[in-house]
Amino acid sequence: MKPKVLLTRHLPAAVMDRLRAETELTADPDDRPWSREALVAALPGHDALLCTLADRIDGELMDAAPGLQIVANFAVGVNNIDLAYIAGWVAFGAAHHLTDPLIQLDAEGNPLP
Repeated sequence: MKPKVLLTRHLPAAVMDRLRAETELTADPDDRPWSREALVAALPGHDALLCTLADRIDGELMDAAPGLQIVANFAVGVNNIDLAYIAGWVAFGAAHHLTDPLIQLDAEGNPLP
């Protein structure tokens, strides 16, 4: 069974092709931004959220999808993620040349070495 992925904005063509082939992809066909209400309503039942810096990731959103296994942020940094709320999750943001993890948090929300 393919993982169910909600994508908030289209990504480069090669990435989109792979997502379409390997996942059950939910995305706006016209690449319009999701309203907050639409995103909260659409997220339940998905395994993964692939978002961008324009999407606020917080408790309301995370609570809407208790089965969510991963939030992937296609952005440099994690300014759009409520790091205090997601304590215990591993949060990555692109740093340097988009290759090194920016931050990992322990269960209390403290950065790991």
